[in-house]
Amino acid sequence: MPVESLPLSNPDPGAQSLIEDKELRMKINTAIELLPLQQKAAFSLRQLEGLSFKETSEVMNCSVGAAKASYFHAVQKLRKYLKKEEKE
Repeated sequence: MPVESLPLSNPDPGAQSLIEDKELRMKINTAIELLPLQQKAAFSLRQLEGLSFKETSEVMNCSVGAAKASYFHAVQKLRKYLKKEEKE
């Protein structure tokens, strides 16, 4: 097969996707690290540990409402940060 007829594109379309996924995970981890401690704890316990709001509030030693508020504010800040990163 002559060199001229070889495909120039990557035969594995998933490779680019894997790179993009890794970059997104890095951006998310960076954004999580920027959160205030209470918000980081609430987000991590809910999303990474899979705890309920009741369980999260027990671990954080706060009310369920405070755990929900911390989680809500964390999500809002993460969205804002990631949208900013997307534009840059």
